Formats: sequence, C-alpha cells, structure tokens
Amino acid sequence: MPTKREPRRSVLAQGHYADPTPAAAVAAPEQLPSPRETQPAPTSAKKEPAAAPVGEQPARPAAARTRRKNEPPPGFVEFNMWWKPGTLELARGAFTAEQEIDPATPATFREWIAAAISTVARMSVQDRVRAIQGAVAAEPGRGLSRQYFIPQASVDDLDAAIAADFAELTVQRSNSDFAVTAVRVAIARAQGSYQDRTGRTELPVVAALRPGRRARA
Repeated sequence: MPTKREPRRSVLAQGHYADPTPAAAVAAPEQLPSPRETQPAPTSAKKEPAAAPVGEQPARPAAARTRRKNEPPPGFVEFNMWWKPGTLELARGAFTAEQEIDPATPATFREWIAAAISTVARMSVQDRVRAIQGAVAAEPGRGLSRQYFIPQASVDDLDAAIAADFAELTVQRSNSDFAVTAVRVAIARAQGSYQDRTGRTELPVVAALRPGRRARA
C-alpha cells in the first residue's frame, strides 16, 4: 500500500503549494464603519428671520404719541367763556381771596372756575334760582373770550343743569352764559367769606392770571 506523501513546500513561499500565502500574512477582513458613524454630526442651524416680501418694508414699532402744547390733558376739554372785563377781574380777585382764607381752594384759576360750575350745576333748579339772585351783577363793557381746559365731569354737570332749567323754567342758557353766571355766584360767596375773615370789603386786585398757575396776591 503506497504511503501518503507530504505536500512539498516552496522554498520561496515557505508554504504549501496549495496555499502559497503564509497564514500570518493573511490580512484580517476590514471593518467598515457603520452608517451612523459615517454620517456627519447634526449642527444646530441658526434660523434667519424671514425676509419681507418684495416691495414691502418690515413693520416698525409705533412711536409714542406726544400731546400737543394746546391739547387738553386726558379727562379735560377745551371750554370757551365770554367774559365782561369787570367780571373777569372780580373772578381773579375772588379766587385769590379764597386762596388766602381757605386751604381747600383749588390750586389753579381754571380749577376754581370748574368747581364754581359744578357747585351751581349740582343744585336743584330752585336752589340755583336763589343762588343766581344773590350773585354779583354782570359788569358792563365789551366782552372778551377766554379758553380753559376744564374737567369733562364739570361740562357734564353743566349740560344736565341747562337741560333741567329748560325743562322746568323754559330758560335756555348757552354753556358760556351758564359758566359765567356760576362764577358770579362764586364771587358773591368769596366776597362774604373774605369780609368775615379779614374785615375787608374789597376783593384783592390781581393782574392777569395764567389759567393753570396758582395765584399770588
């Protein structure tokens, strides 16, 4: 029985003819990176603001509205009064006199006028008739117009009183006429109080007042 031969080895390859590559030289299979490793890490992209459509400008914040110099403050309205010069002078004196004797007197001339209007307007019709009968007389002379900023509440009082007088007495007054009449009532009140407190029968004589400033005797 023939003996089994060992395969011949190549001197150059130092291995079998059937496998000329040495076992140590066989490279291990290459490890391919996983798909997750090959993908780039996500980056947080910064969102750019959307561009305005062509032909349009981006909206700008509205500017704060500023009140004009001759515009009444909130809650006040422009109110015109037609004065006789003598009555206006007496009104200034009455305002100044009440400031001297009564700390509760309004701080400005226009506030004093508004208080006079509301005081007379809130009376009953009959009480208003009696108060007007005791008011100082209207002064003669050419009239002059003055404008004041007075509270809307005083104008509402005036409107209600004018409507009540017309309903009960069929007397129709204009806003200016009612306001000046109410001031004449306030002048008579100031004259009596000033005389009682100081003994003086004449009201202070005051130069023209700025409606929004406190008087100085």
